[in-house]
Amino acid sequence: MPINFFDHCQKFPERGHEAMALVEKNGAAARKRKGHALTHCKRGHPIAGANLGYKKYTNCCFYRCCIACHNYHSQHGAEMKPAKSGQPLKLDLRGP
Repeated sequence: MPINFFDHCQKFPERGHEAMALVEKNGAAARKRKGHALTHCKRGHPIAGANLGYKKYTNCCFYRCCIACHNYHSQHGAEMKPAKSGQPLKLDLRGP
């Protein structure tokens, strides 16, 4: 039966205190840089100044985005990616 992290820390207190301290320290560092780590998008455009935009998730949270990529995808559409199984997508265009 697998045990979770906190149970493990209680079972082995000599290492549990060190592990819990690392968890708190890493969590604080992650919260500090959340959403601000990206300086460039995955296509190399800078995410700053006039190229910095904000989009909204469905849960009303905002995230930063690249305006150049957004404009390109709004004009040309997004890339179609193959299915996770590695097989090409099969589209039925015959209608209902």
